[in-house]
This record gives sequence, structure tokens and C-alpha cells, in this order.
Amino acid sequence: MRGNRTKIVAFEGMPGAGKTSTIRMLKNILEKRAAVIPQIAIPSLRYIDSLAISQKYLDIEIKKANKIRKLICKGRYEYLFLDRTFLTTLAYAYVRSHQDKNFGSYNKLVEYFHALDAKRHFPRPTLCFLFLVSTQKSIHRRRKYLKMKAFRLWFDPLFLKQMRSFYRKYAADFDMPKPVVINTTSMKPRKIISIVRRYLP
Repeated sequence: MRGNRTKIVAFEGMPGAGKTSTIRMLKNILEKRAAVIPQIAIPSLRYIDSLAISQKYLDIEIKKANKIRKLICKGRYEYLFLDRTFLTTLAYAYVRSHQDKNFGSYNKLVEYFHALDAKRHFPRPTLCFLFLVSTQKSIHRRRKYLKMKAFRLWFDPLFLKQMRSFYRKYAADFDMPKPVVINTTSMKPRKIISIVRRYLP
């Protein structure tokens, strides 16, 4: 298989919408035809929210982009599944700017993103899925984290509403393909997999 035939498939969306679970199931189904690029986390910084930290996450995305390019060049896989992209960092910053009423912080991060992107650091996916889920269901699916302070934003209805708004309104502003929107609120895993496989190129 030649490298330029590798399809990059990104999964974005709400906490608790089933992105990671879906990716794992797809990997099991496709076996050696697919590789998974997990969401990047900086353990010591993961729950600190500021412009500087958001910029660090975008810097880390550069390493992720380099890994994607290497895998494509090797041509071993038909699919690369991305568990979130740089859009996640931008979405969190967008929500923070609304909650803090400090839109300048978000605008600065967007400028920083475009400066990095101008150097072609961020490969775009062939296909992007946007998983949405109701606030109530999102909270229910993440209930085991309910008492953990580090995950408090996942249980803030306003945070979830504003994050959903970002994906619906602004995802296309960053040269991403029009996402396939799937509302997983009342779906079983098999149904989600069935829909996703229908769209895989």
C-alpha cells in the first residue's frame, strides 16, 4: 500500500460522546489496516487552563503531526484514526473566553495557531466525525469522575453547551473538512460503528 492512500480520520466532539470507545472498536475490527493516534495530554498541565497552556498544547500537536506524516510515508496503514485534533485546544479556549468574558485570549490563541499552521505543521484529516451528545447524557456517561475536582468542567452544563456551540459554528474556520455530525445521545455502540463505517472512504 502506498503512503498517499492512507486516510486520516479524525474524531472530535463532546466529552462522553463515545469517540475513544468508537476508535477502539474500529481498531479491533480493522486490525492491522488501522493505527490509532491518541489524544495528547500533558499530565502536569492537563487541568491548568490559560492561554500559555493552550499554546503548549498546540506546540505538542506539532509532534503529533510529525508522527502522522511518518506513518503516512511508511504506507503500512489504510486508516489513521485521530482521537481529537488541534480543534480540542481551540474549543477549550473558546469556552474559557466566554466564561471569563475575555475574548482577547481566544483571539490570541487563534493567531498563534495560524502562525504555526502557516509552516504546515497540522495535516488535515480526510474525514472528520463530530460526535454530539446531550448535556444530561454526557454527565451521566462520565459520572465516575463526578467527585474528582480535576474533571469539574465536564459536569458544567454551560461549559458543555458552549463547547457544542464552538464545534457547530467554528470548526470549518480552520480548514477542516465538513464534519459528519452524529448525535450519540440515544445510540448503542453498534449503531455508532455502523454509521461511521458507512462513511469511511
